[in-house]
Amino acid sequence: MKKKITLFLVIVLGVIGVGSGVWLSKSYAACQLAQEALITDDNITVENGDYISFTPKNKEVTKGYIFYPGGGVKAEAYAPICRQIAEDGYEVVIAKMPLNLAVLSPNKADEIIKDFDNIDSWSIGGHSLGGVMASKYASTHKNIKALALYASYPSGDELKDSNIEVVSIYGSKDG
Repeated sequence: MKKKITLFLVIVLGVIGVGSGVWLSKSYAACQLAQEALITDDNITVENGDYISFTPKNKEVTKGYIFYPGGGVKAEAYAPICRQIAEDGYEVVIAKMPLNLAVLSPNKADEIIKDFDNIDSWSIGGHSLGGVMASKYASTHKNIKALALYASYPSGDELKDSNIEVVSIYGSKDG
């Protein structure tokens, strides 16, 4: 009987492990438009390493925006929107998350902020699960002045007593 139970548990754990591995490996990739947005040009310098940064050229940049990707979405997929924000004069940094899940590295903004000591004022945002983690981060870090949620919301009332400016952007089919 013990052998049957052990075999059953091994099979169940194996199925869960394989299923989890397959699910986690199927991230939403960046489209052609996103790939083009990752190229440095006369206006924006793009660096793609531990995170993706978009730095306006020929401007003294003092305001920064950190973006947390949605669950299962590769950071590169957000390049077009983040590049557009950078073109308006902001340092924009997309955080790369382990296994493309912001919940696994909710304080990723700490290392980004540390690397950009020229930025005086920070805002943060995210899509879906990334927005949930960005709102948690914003609620516990006084240096974050604003929060942008893309098809997302805070997980609780952590922003209730804060002075953080918040914008929530969603589509008509988001439900």
